[in-house]
This record gives sequence, structure tokens and C-alpha cells, in this order.
Amino acid sequence: NPFYQIYAMDADGANLHRVSTGVGKTTCAYFRPDGKKIIYASTHLDPDAAKKEEEARNAGEAPRDKKYQWDFDEQFDIFEANPDGSELKRLTDAAGYDAEGSYSHDGKKICFTSKRDGDAEIYVMDADGGNPKRLTSHAGYDGGPFFSPDDSKVIFRRFAADGRACNPCVINADGTGERALLEGDTV
Repeated sequence: NPFYQIYAMDADGANLHRVSTGVGKTTCAYFRPDGKKIIYASTHLDPDAAKKEEEARNAGEAPRDKKYQWDFDEQFDIFEANPDGSELKRLTDAAGYDAEGSYSHDGKKICFTSKRDGDAEIYVMDADGGNPKRLTSHAGYDGGPFFSPDDSKVIFRRFAADGRACNPCVINADGTGERALLEGDTV
């Protein structure tokens, strides 16, 4: 596969194994705090996955051959699996990019980035994929979310609509109290 895949290993480097299916593109893996599950985004259900892989192979593309670049493929959805890749479960199925997920510290919620409404915004959902709720509503990319240690807030990065400025932002996990963290920056 010419696209990135998700692997896991023990802290000492032993037991290296692929977690993802080996089909399509993958990104943004994150272990549940108890270590019993892992989430990642994948395009393996894309009906054109094999065709895209073949086209990339024929073009000589491989991750190691080119500079890393982010891909907002609309076929990305978030999946959960055991750390060995078994018991794969699809958590998102909305049209548009769903990726960049991370668990809350109690393992009960996942925050993620989605373009399901046309613009990259921050969402929170139950760890089983239920009850997705949009937190942000700002032109331009909002992404890379993580929960605060007490799970009461979500920190994320926001790029201006023209992509030229970026600011770390924080919002309460219920969608209130959004603010930029750098003074004087209104991004």
C-alpha cells in the first residue's frame, strides 16, 4: 500500500504489528486511556480505495518519497479496534472528512475534526460513536482536538480562512466559552 497505515508496538519496540486493515489511507491513531482500544481514521471503506492505491503506485508515490502533507479525503471515517486490529468498529459514517480523534481521559468521549457540515469543525461524541455534537462554528480549519486533563475543555488549533495564521484555542466540552489562547490574535 502506498499510503500510511497504523501500527502499534510495545514501549521497548517489540511486538510491532499493523492495526489498520492495510487498505486505503489511515491517520490519527489514539489509544483509549485503559489501553484496551485504539481509534484511527481510515478510508478503507472507500469503494475506490483499490483504484486510488493502484494510481498512487503507478505514479511512484509513497509516503517515504515525498514530503508529508495532510489529506482531507472525504472518505475518512473514525474506527475503533482492539490494539491487535481485531473487532474493528466504524464510529462515524457522516458524509465528509472525519478524523483527528482523541479519547477523553475517562474514555467515555471522543473529540474529533469533521467536515460533515462543509467546514472543518470540532465535534464531541460518545466513545461508541453516538450523540455527535458540533462545538465550533468558525470559517476556516478547526482541528487537532484534545481533552484537558479533567475532560472539561477541548484544546484545538484554528487556522484563519486564508490558512495564513494559526492560533491555539480552547472551548468547554459543552461548546461554550470558546477563546483564543494568544493575546491580541482574533483568529
